[in-house]
Amino acid sequence: MGSAIGKIQILFPAIRIHTWGGLGSQLFAANLVLKLQEKYPYRRLNILIHTSGVTRRECEFDFGSLNVVYRQIEDFESRHNKNTATDSVDWYQHFFNWIAQKIRRFLDSTSLIKSANDDLSFESIRPWILSLRGHYTKLNIDKSRALTLFNTMYGQSWNKGLVPLKLVIHYRLGDLLELNEKGPIEPNRIEALIIKHEIASESARIMSDSSAADLIQVLKNSAYLKSLKIMNATPQLTITQCMNADTFVGTNAKLSLWAVIFRAFLFDKPSYLPIEMNWKNEIKSKCDWY
Repeated sequence: MGSAIGKIQILFPAIRIHTWGGLGSQLFAANLVLKLQEKYPYRRLNILIHTSGVTRRECEFDFGSLNVVYRQIEDFESRHNKNTATDSVDWYQHFFNWIAQKIRRFLDSTSLIKSANDDLSFESIRPWILSLRGHYTKLNIDKSRALTLFNTMYGQSWNKGLVPLKLVIHYRLGDLLELNEKGPIEPNRIEALIIKHEIASESARIMSDSSAADLIQVLKNSAYLKSLKIMNATPQLTITQCMNADTFVGTNAKLSLWAVIFRAFLFDKPSYLPIEMNWKNEIKSKCDWY
C-alpha cells in the first residue's frame, strides 16, 4: 500500500505550505500538514519557513519527522534596511505587491492557492491545490494530532529533571513592543487573577521571550509579578515549563495557546488565557478566561 501511494505521489506536484513566525506558528502549520496527510495521502508536501516578519524567525519544529520536505526562506528585512530604501524602490515594492495580490486572488478563485486558516477554508481545498499561504490558527486540532505534535517535539522524557511549580506565567513581549496595533497584556489583569490563589513567589515563575530587564519595566507597577523569578528560555523549554506547572496563566501568544492545548488534551490541567484568545474553539470549555 505504501509503495503504491509513493508511486502515485510522483505523478502529482508537491503542495507548498508557507509559514511565518516562530514555534507557535510552525506548530499550526504542522497541524495543517497532518490534516492534509489525512485528506490527500497521495500528495507530497513541502514546507517553506519564511524568516520575514517584525523580528527574524527560524525553523524551530522538526517537520522532517512528519515525512515532509522543508526549507527555510531567507526573506527577513531589518527595519534599518526598510527605512533606508529609496522612494523609487518603495514605489516599485507597492506596485509589485499590488500585482502579486491580484495574481493571488485569481489563483485563489481557481483553487490553486488557498489560505486554509479555518475549517471552512480547509474544506474548500481541491485535489489540484498547489500552494497554501496563511496562519492556519483556526483549524481544528484534535487529541490525536496534538499527541503526534507533542511526541514529535518531546517524546516520553519531556519533563525529565524539571521541578514542578505551583504556577507558571507565560508573559509574551517580543515583537509586541514594536507593534502599534496591539501590546502586551496589562500586568494588573494577571495580578488580579492569580492573587486569589495565594501562591508564594518561590513557587511561581514567569517564562518570557524577553530579557528580565525589559519585562521588569513592564511589570514595574505590579508588586506581586515583579517579585517572581523570570526565566528566559527557548520556546521548547518554555512550553515544557508551562505544561509542567500545576496552574498555568498564558498571555496573547501562540506559545500560550499551545501550552493550553497540550495541557487540556494530554494532561487535563487547569489553565487561564486572556479573553482575547477565546476564538480557539477547541479550548473554550477547557480553559478559564480573564
